[in-house]
Amino acid sequence: MIASWSRLQTFARMAPGRRALVLEAMAMLGLARAWLILSPFRNVARTLGSPPPTDAPQLQLESGPRLAAARDIRWAIALAASRVPFRAVCLQQAVAAKLMLRRRGIPATVRFGLAPGTAPGALPRAHAWVSAGKVKVAGFPVEPAMVVVARFD
Repeated sequence: MIASWSRLQTFARMAPGRRALVLEAMAMLGLARAWLILSPFRNVARTLGSPPPTDAPQLQLESGPRLAAARDIRWAIALAASRVPFRAVCLQQAVAAKLMLRRRGIPATVRFGLAPGTAPGALPRAHAWVSAGKVKVAGFPVEPAMVVVARFD
């Protein structure tokens, strides 16, 4: 109970813009969760963007305001993911981050990867992560064994 009160006090002391960003991130995480449960993944994938050619360069962010906004979204997604009443996994965080970045006109790349299982006969591990230029927005760090199997810009 005391921990909850402390969190509320911390939230109340945030600047209004930061509070709004955290609330948006929480709403987007909830939306992403529902969408991933209720809709075929191909519908979600279409919204994430189109797969670029394999030799396409990484998207870059040149402007300071866009870089700052991408960093703010990274912060909000991480905070919201630890506070929502469900386990916000990497896929939900990636979808929420991509939607938030798109709303602000910030180009971002969503990657899906697989890594071999740790034990013989174990299933591969899947992971999703998002970057906006050099800003690591959601799903980081990515383990070195992870192999990109899909990319959406």
